[in-house]
Amino acid sequence: MTLSDFPTKVHNGQKPGKSWTSTADDALDVFDFSIVNAPASTGKERPEAIEFVLPKGPARQFAASEITNQQLIDKSVVPVNGVRIALNLQLVE
Repeated sequence: MTLSDFPTKVHNGQKPGKSWTSTADDALDVFDFSIVNAPASTGKERPEAIEFVLPKGPARQFAASEITNQQLIDKSVVPVNGVRIALNLQLVE
């Protein structure tokens, strides 16, 4: 899956869920946010930039408790320092 696999239409005929009433949300195809993990200041390690690109549909399903957090991650793109990774949440715990 690449970013081009995500929906490109602003409105795909689906009605927003109960918790999604904002009209600004209708203009979004994906939610894209980053987290910078800064290690202890030893000077040898570099910070990691973890990005999450979540398609709107699966994000809505997750918010409505229709899919698990692992299913949301599987349907998303997660680059770490620009390199896409597969993320198994059970192994990270």
